[in-house]
Amino acid sequence: MINLFVARKWQKRCLRDYQTKAKKNYLLEACVSAGKTAEAVYIYDSLKTAFGWDFLLAVVPSDHLKKQYAQDAMNLFGLNLYYSGTSKRLGRLPSIDELLQKGYEGLVTSYQWLSTRGNADKLKQNIEISSAKKIP
Repeated sequence: MINLFVARKWQKRCLRDYQTKAKKNYLLEACVSAGKTAEAVYIYDSLKTAFGWDFLLAVVPSDHLKKQYAQDAMNLFGLNLYYSGTSKRLGRLPSIDELLQKGYEGLVTSYQWLSTRGNADKLKQNIEISSAKKIP
């Protein structure tokens, strides 16, 4: 798929800044509609090969933004992100390995979903299990 995203100057600077800072966390702050969503996916898409990333975890402010974020990632970068939260069929959040096997490249969840009792701990365990498999 052709990447339809054209980075603005500030977004290119942000990517370079992220690359040069050896920090685990990075805070991106910008005005409403400035392009923060696209920037976050742009950073992931630009650096996934170099850093060996194979899964994107995005947390958005509310449930109604999960689908929008996933659609933007698909439309701009061709990334297939899972966004529905707890699977009714499974009765739980699919594991990272299950999502990767089904062709998903990431998960979009919300503060709302994470604030439901037990969900944050389950997601943390899911990430730890997936990460442990990759560490020799």
